[in-house]
Amino acid sequence: MYQQTIQVFPQLKYPSLETCPDYNEALRYKFHLSYILGEVLIKAYQNWYKGAGFKLKNNIKKANKEFQIFREILKEFKELNGKTLMAIKDNKQLFLKEFPRIKNILKTHQNYQPIMNNIFHNFNYFMQNFDLIEEWLLSDDFKEKYKKENHPYPSLLDPKKLNDENE
Repeated sequence: MYQQTIQVFPQLKYPSLETCPDYNEALRYKFHLSYILGEVLIKAYQNWYKGAGFKLKNNIKKANKEFQIFREILKEFKELNGKTLMAIKDNKQLFLKEFPRIKNILKTHQNYQPIMNNIFHNFNYFMQNFDLIEEWLLSDDFKEKYKKENHPYPSLLDPKKLNDENE
Protein backbone atom coordinates (compact mmCIF):
# COMPACT_ATOMS: atom_id res chain seq x y z
CA MET A 1 0.00 0.00 0.00
CA TYR A 2 2.89 2.37 0.84
CA GLN A 3 4.50 1.72 -2.56
CA GLN A 4 1.23 2.50 -4.35
CA THR A 5 0.72 5.68 -2.33
CA ILE A 6 4.19 7.08 -3.05
CA GLN A 7 3.77 6.34 -6.75
CA VAL A 8 0.69 8.58 -6.79
CA PHE A 9 2.02 11.10 -4.24
CA PRO A 10 5.86 11.07 -4.35
CA GLN A 11 6.09 13.94 -1.84
CA LEU A 12 4.80 11.56 0.88
CA LYS A 13 7.87 9.31 0.61
CA TYR A 14 9.65 8.79 3.93
CA PRO A 15 13.07 10.44 4.07
CA SER A 16 16.05 8.13 4.54
CA LEU A 17 17.22 7.77 8.13
CA GLU A 18 20.64 9.25 7.35
CA THR A 19 19.05 12.58 6.40
CA CYS A 20 17.21 13.00 9.70
CA PRO A 21 18.72 15.74 11.88
CA ASP A 22 18.99 13.53 14.97
CA TYR A 23 20.49 10.49 13.18
CA ASN A 24 23.93 10.82 14.83
CA GLU A 25 22.33 11.15 18.25
CA ALA A 26 20.20 8.07 17.58
CA LEU A 27 23.32 6.07 16.68
CA ARG A 28 24.89 7.02 20.00
CA TYR A 29 22.03 5.21 21.77
CA LYS A 30 23.26 1.92 20.28
CA PHE A 31 26.18 2.25 22.70
CA HIS A 32 23.99 2.96 25.75
CA LEU A 33 23.91 0.38 28.54
CA SER A 34 20.17 -0.29 28.25
CA TYR A 35 20.49 -0.95 24.50
CA ILE A 36 23.44 -3.31 24.96
CA LEU A 37 21.70 -5.14 27.82
CA GLY A 38 18.57 -5.41 25.68
CA GLU A 39 20.60 -7.10 22.95
CA VAL A 40 22.03 -9.53 25.52
CA LEU A 41 18.56 -10.37 26.88
CA ILE A 42 17.09 -10.86 23.41
CA LYS A 43 19.96 -13.16 22.44
CA ALA A 44 19.52 -15.12 25.70
CA TYR A 45 15.78 -15.48 25.10
CA GLN A 46 16.32 -16.65 21.51
CA ASN A 47 18.82 -19.29 22.65
CA TRP A 48 17.08 -20.26 25.89
CA TYR A 49 16.73 -23.90 24.81
CA LYS A 50 20.54 -24.07 24.32
CA GLY A 51 21.17 -23.11 27.93
CA ALA A 52 21.68 -19.39 27.35
CA GLY A 53 20.23 -18.68 30.79
CA PHE A 54 23.37 -20.11 32.37
CA LYS A 55 25.56 -17.72 30.37
CA LEU A 56 23.36 -14.70 31.03
CA LYS A 57 25.27 -13.48 34.09
CA ASN A 58 28.61 -13.55 32.26
CA ASN A 59 27.10 -11.92 29.18
CA ILE A 60 25.70 -9.09 31.32
CA LYS A 61 29.13 -8.52 32.89
CA LYS A 62 30.70 -8.51 29.42
CA ALA A 63 28.07 -6.02 28.19
CA ASN A 64 28.82 -3.75 31.16
CA LYS A 65 32.56 -3.79 30.36
CA GLU A 66 31.79 -2.97 26.72
CA PHE A 67 29.56 -0.12 27.82
CA GLN A 68 32.32 1.34 30.01
CA ILE A 69 34.68 1.38 27.00
CA PHE A 70 32.09 2.92 24.69
CA ARG A 71 31.14 5.52 27.28
CA GLU A 72 34.77 6.51 27.69
CA ILE A 73 35.39 6.91 23.95
CA LEU A 74 32.11 8.78 23.35
CA LYS A 75 32.81 11.12 26.25
CA GLU A 76 36.35 11.96 25.13
CA PHE A 77 35.66 12.30 21.40
CA LYS A 78 32.41 14.14 20.83
CA GLU A 79 33.20 14.70 17.13
CA LEU A 80 32.38 11.09 16.21
CA ASN A 81 29.98 11.18 13.26
CA GLY A 82 27.40 8.63 12.17
CA LYS A 83 29.74 6.92 9.73
CA THR A 84 32.34 6.43 12.47
CA LEU A 85 29.77 5.09 14.92
CA MET A 86 28.54 2.59 12.33
CA ALA A 87 32.13 1.49 11.68
CA ILE A 88 32.64 0.96 15.42
CA LYS A 89 29.40 -1.02 15.58
CA ASP A 90 30.38 -3.13 12.54
CA ASN A 91 33.88 -3.84 13.90
CA LYS A 92 32.82 -4.03 17.54
CA GLN A 93 34.95 -7.02 18.59
CA LEU A 94 38.08 -5.70 16.87
CA PHE A 95 37.50 -2.26 18.38
CA LEU A 96 37.11 -3.70 21.89
CA LYS A 97 40.19 -5.90 21.47
CA GLU A 98 42.39 -3.06 20.22
CA PHE A 99 40.86 -0.30 22.36
CA PRO A 100 43.97 0.54 24.44
CA ARG A 101 46.07 0.91 21.29
CA ILE A 102 43.37 2.94 19.50
CA LYS A 103 43.02 5.19 22.53
CA ASN A 104 46.79 5.69 22.60
CA ILE A 105 46.82 6.85 18.97
CA LEU A 106 43.85 9.16 19.47
CA LYS A 107 45.38 10.65 22.63
CA THR A 108 48.78 11.11 20.94
CA HIS A 109 47.30 13.05 18.02
CA GLN A 110 44.50 14.75 19.94
CA ASN A 111 45.81 18.25 19.15
CA TYR A 112 46.47 17.54 15.46
CA GLN A 113 42.98 18.03 14.05
CA PRO A 114 43.65 17.06 10.38
CA ILE A 115 44.72 13.51 11.30
CA MET A 116 41.80 13.18 13.73
CA ASN A 117 39.41 14.17 10.94
CA ASN A 118 41.14 11.73 8.61
CA ILE A 119 40.89 8.89 11.13
CA PHE A 120 37.23 9.50 11.92
CA HIS A 121 36.30 10.01 8.27
CA ASN A 122 37.98 6.72 7.27
CA PHE A 123 37.36 4.81 10.49
CA ASN A 124 36.39 1.55 8.80
CA TYR A 125 39.67 1.55 6.86
CA PHE A 126 41.50 2.58 10.04
CA MET A 127 40.14 -0.45 11.88
CA GLN A 128 40.84 -2.92 9.06
CA ASN A 129 44.47 -1.80 8.58
CA PHE A 130 45.13 -0.87 12.17
CA ASP A 131 48.60 -2.40 12.58
CA LEU A 132 50.09 -0.62 9.56
CA ILE A 133 48.44 2.68 10.45
CA GLU A 134 49.52 2.47 14.08
CA GLU A 135 53.12 1.83 13.08
CA TRP A 136 53.09 4.90 10.80
CA LEU A 137 51.22 7.28 13.13
CA LEU A 138 53.50 6.54 16.07
CA SER A 139 56.70 6.82 14.00
CA ASP A 140 59.20 9.67 14.21
CA ASP A 141 58.88 10.27 10.45
CA PHE A 142 55.20 11.08 10.81
CA LYS A 143 55.90 13.51 13.65
CA GLU A 144 58.60 15.31 11.66
CA LYS A 145 56.92 15.45 8.27
CA TYR A 146 53.30 15.98 9.21
CA LYS A 147 52.67 16.83 12.83
CA LYS A 148 55.45 19.41 13.35
CA GLU A 149 54.58 21.17 10.09
CA ASN A 150 50.86 20.87 10.82
CA HIS A 151 50.35 19.43 7.34
CA PRO A 152 46.69 19.93 6.28
CA TYR A 153 46.36 16.53 4.54
CA PRO A 154 48.18 13.87 6.58
CA SER A 155 48.42 10.32 5.28
CA LEU A 156 47.15 7.33 7.25
CA LEU A 157 49.83 5.11 5.72
CA ASP A 158 53.54 5.69 5.15
CA PRO A 159 53.92 7.21 1.65
CA LYS A 160 57.46 5.77 1.28
CA LYS A 161 56.23 2.23 1.85
CA LEU A 162 53.34 2.76 -0.56
CA ASN A 163 55.70 4.06 -3.26
CA ASP A 164 58.12 1.16 -2.71
CA GLU A 165 55.29 -1.36 -3.07
CA ASN A 166 54.07 0.27 -6.30
CA GLU A 167 57.52 0.12 -7.92
